[in-house]
Amino acid sequence: MDEKLIEDFFLNFQNPAKIEFLKSKLGVVKKIENNKTNINLTDDAFFEPKEEFKRYLEYKEKYNQAESKLNTLKERAQKGNTSAVHELSVSSSLYETLIKAALNSWITMGYKFEIEKIINQ
Repeated sequence: MDEKLIEDFFLNFQNPAKIEFLKSKLGVVKKIENNKTNINLTDDAFFEPKEEFKRYLEYKEKYNQAESKLNTLKERAQKGNTSAVHELSVSSSLYETLIKAALNSWITMGYKFEIEKIINQ
């Protein structure tokens, strides 16, 4: 699991109480001693995400990447890039299918609704 995905997820929240709530629901905070390389929490604690949360982040990232590819292609086409215009006209439905498939995977295998229910509490 990419530690940066976990780190970036928690950067979206400003309220320390909310962050602690989410960490308690989405993983386990493990106490450790003398850890100076820990990037997740304080020097005496480490966040170990639950498998469901790891899968949520993994499938969310796949969805974001699929969406980003289409958006980047659209931006290039809007700027007049002829190869992007051609690719968009030929492959836009393929990109949209990939986005839908990534969303469906996120929902079915990435615990999207279950994790977002916790996030929205």
